[in-house]
Amino acid sequence: MTAQPGQYPEIEPYQTHRIAVDAPHELYVEESGNPDGIPALFLHGGPGSSAKPGARRAFDPERFRIVLFDQRGCGKSTPSADLTDNNTDALIRDIETIRETLGIDKWLVTGGSWGSFLSLAYAIAHPDRCLGLRLSGVFTGTKAESRHWFHGIGDLFPEAFDDFEGFIPEDERDDLQRAYYTRLVDPDPAVHLPAADHLRGFSARTQTLVPNPAHIATLTQPKAALEVSRLFTHYGVNGFFRPEGYLLANVDKIRHLPCEIVQGRYDVVCLPKVAWALAKAWPEATFTMVDLANHVASPAAPDLDHAMRAATDRLADRLAPVAG
Repeated sequence: MTAQPGQYPEIEPYQTHRIAVDAPHELYVEESGNPDGIPALFLHGGPGSSAKPGARRAFDPERFRIVLFDQRGCGKSTPSADLTDNNTDALIRDIETIRETLGIDKWLVTGGSWGSFLSLAYAIAHPDRCLGLRLSGVFTGTKAESRHWFHGIGDLFPEAFDDFEGFIPEDERDDLQRAYYTRLVDPDPAVHLPAADHLRGFSARTQTLVPNPAHIATLTQPKAALEVSRLFTHYGVNGFFRPEGYLLANVDKIRHLPCEIVQGRYDVVCLPKVAWALAKAWPEATFTMVDLANHVASPAAPDLDHAMRAATDRLADRLAPVAG
């Protein structure tokens, strides 16, 4: 497959790992790029959406040792869609376990969407283990952001929202997050699978600047749809396991680190005003607004990929002497 503009060519992992953490969880971890390069961790979105091979392509494979993993309950990690001890503190412990297992002292921490939240939460907990951060599609876990996802995106995607909202009985529609969560944690597949299909179907249709059937098809496969839908609502009803406003309130702890923030101007999933609030709280960070972009890039709108690669390259330039 030919690389999209702004992306490095596709590469395969040179090593994979299965790392046991708190029972019953076992994590899938992969390394690609240059084993002697700058260590870089990518944290995927969701929660529960799993790491995709395309995430490797924002990193120069000659300059970075690229680490991806599937968070608890999703992707190639097991068991699938399991909520046992699945919370933000547990994920931060998992990141530290991976770092120690791979013999990495410090790394560049990167993530988009929920991955930006987890990147910030990890860096605040372990600033001494971070070389810097690259954040995109910024999400800070506030009640307003959750409310927007479940009740605001439909203003711009009314046809998709009609199906999403219509799945829930009218008397429960004032809190769609809770209504979907109740169904998604039901043990009966006849209850949770249709709920997952409707939630992830809505999500998939709202992420790209122009419709992308291939993107929708990938995200709505039943196993993947259940994982992200169940974990997303589980974290959401629990306030993403952090006090309201926690990330911005603690950003001073990490402002000494190099940081790149990349945001799509028409991102309806994670609103640009959230990324802007982070940039104002972190004036030392480099902020890039990508005008022709929603939440994820696509072949028809690749500018977000250009910006992500450029941000990562700038960090490589800054970090090479430090990492070396």
